[in-house]
Amino acid sequence: MNHWIGFRLGGEAYVHSVHSVKEVLPFSEVFPVPGTPTEILGVLNIRGEVVTIVSGHQLLGLSDPSARERCFILVLELSTGLWGVLVDAVTEIMGFDDRAIDVLIDQQQGPQGERIVQGTVYRQGQLNIVADFAHCCEQLAEYT
Repeated sequence: MNHWIGFRLGGEAYVHSVHSVKEVLPFSEVFPVPGTPTEILGVLNIRGEVVTIVSGHQLLGLSDPSARERCFILVLELSTGLWGVLVDAVTEIMGFDDRAIDVLIDQQQGPQGERIVQGTVYRQGQLNIVADFAHCCEQLAEYT
């Protein structure tokens, strides 16, 4: 059984593997970086480490939230460094086996063509969209 973190984006329930999640933080104002793609909101200094913050909304083609101050940042530790993904809410930590995921044939692609949505999983009567932001963030690393 693997562990997943549940979160909400644009009114939908999502899950992401906790394997790469370092921490969850309430939204803090970011410092914009000129010349980066629109998905990159900017950078944030977290305890002396620079974290690139991306919009989960824009990565999935959703409209940005009207009130970012109520959002959260999933901080991911990846091979290209620390990345933060802005989400509407963080809901729970859950456990389920990878075999429970219904893999999608036509998967959502990010701005650089990478797959974000891996499939769906039903848990306790609720449909959760399985997302993986790692490849997308690694593709965007060339702009930071």
